[in-house]
Amino acid sequence: MTGFLGAEASIAADDVIFLKRLAIDDVTERYVSWLNDPDVNAFLECRHSRHTLESTRDFVVAAGSPDSDQRLYGIYLRANTKHIGNIKLGPINSIHKHGTVGLLIGDPAEWGKGYGSRAIMLLTDYALNQLNLVSLNAGCYSENIGSYKSFLKAGWKLAGKLKSYWIDSKGNRTDELILTISKPQSIKLPDTGGITLIGGGVVMVAVAKNLRSLGHSVAVVLSPRHNQDSVREALTKLHCSTVITENINTDRQSMALLKQFSRICICFGPAWIFADEILEIYGGRIFNFNGIPIPDYLGGAHFTWQILNRSKKGGAYIQQISKSVDRGLVAEYVNFSLPEDCKTPLDYERFNHQKAISFLGDFIETHLVHGHPIDFSLQQPDWEEHTYFPRLSTISCAWIDWNWDGQQIEDFCNAFSDPYPGARSFINENVMIIKKAKFICGPYYHPYCYGLLINKFGKRVKIAVKGGILEAVIACNESEESKGGFSRGDRFVTPALKLEEARARIRYNSTGAVG
Repeated sequence: MTGFLGAEASIAADDVIFLKRLAIDDVTERYVSWLNDPDVNAFLECRHSRHTLESTRDFVVAAGSPDSDQRLYGIYLRANTKHIGNIKLGPINSIHKHGTVGLLIGDPAEWGKGYGSRAIMLLTDYALNQLNLVSLNAGCYSENIGSYKSFLKAGWKLAGKLKSYWIDSKGNRTDELILTISKPQSIKLPDTGGITLIGGGVVMVAVAKNLRSLGHSVAVVLSPRHNQDSVREALTKLHCSTVITENINTDRQSMALLKQFSRICICFGPAWIFADEILEIYGGRIFNFNGIPIPDYLGGAHFTWQILNRSKKGGAYIQQISKSVDRGLVAEYVNFSLPEDCKTPLDYERFNHQKAISFLGDFIETHLVHGHPIDFSLQQPDWEEHTYFPRLSTISCAWIDWNWDGQQIEDFCNAFSDPYPGARSFINENVMIIKKAKFICGPYYHPYCYGLLINKFGKRVKIAVKGGILEAVIACNESEESKGGFSRGDRFVTPALKLEEARARIRYNSTGAVG
């Protein structure tokens, strides 16, 4: 590692911290004070002894000796090389290739900043991939929620609990939580065979084009709601074997096709939860592409929800499909940030699609062209921290509440803009579509003014909103007959019933929205 002070001695680093094997010179009065501080050692066995510079140096020297089965690393901030804690690997069993991990964030000023989980991630990767251990374990008092969550965030799992295992600092018996992580198994794809794609969309078509250019046989399974003319025509030109089915789990024609194209299956928002029979066809070689920063924004209408929540997080994930719905192992992933000029779902879509196509191209080259095994990532999503947002329908959901502040209304209009029909409201009983919204902060308007059309230039209007003015382009809803014109001084109004209905959940099946 190079590029920051102290890097030459580090064994692992990310953009915030680095780990360095401790030496006798690293033992300071400050370090020793951590071990004797009852707030720091409340959940540690070191609280049962009084520690000195001499005893701590002896411990560090012993852990650093060539014949020791333990490795003790300091946790340091990259910004200023401040020593904030330690992480220990050991004892290490070199025969069975497993080890135990212990964590101490000694500086209370650095608690709650995520440094613990970062250190665990770094040590886990180092131990499994550099030291070639197969599994790691750790334990913590059941009350030690901070440590427990740090391990979970680092991709570890709760393996079990030992009842009444410890006596805590207050003299009460307490449980031990056992956490583990193991080196994920690899999947080697067969050297021959066709490839299945399931789902729809621009990214899937791009992947089909890439695969066909490399000479692979490709089968595509579409649901009725994915059966768009542009998709079907593109697949026909690429000479893909394509079937359209309402239920892949009961369609014997589709099942027979899958068996002929079983080298690997990549899904792009499939319309079904797959039956065990389909999973067994691929023997673990069935994956879903997620173009979202999982575990956030699971569900549907990802980009609309992200715009509403002003999120610029992006991600591309290859996740194994298993019997546990949406909880398969992540094989490979990349996270990124969207540029600030991404405002509408179309902007999000174009940027994410560009990233996705590049990411999937690398995946195909690595595992299908060069034949490297698929190694599952050590850093798995913390599913307990996931966020889920349901699917939406613009016609049902995109009704503007003029009591929101101006920036919220701009976000809302952008969130339902291109490629969707647009946010809507009424003026003089006409349903109006509102796009290209821009909030201008100031001047102050009384709540009675909200929704008033205060100026108009053709289709461009200025509307009084909370906090200032909303500039936008408006047009009549083409699906409805106009009930007359409108002019300055008219008011945009969304009836309370429409706002209530807009919050009702929209559900879909393989053929589309079902209410």
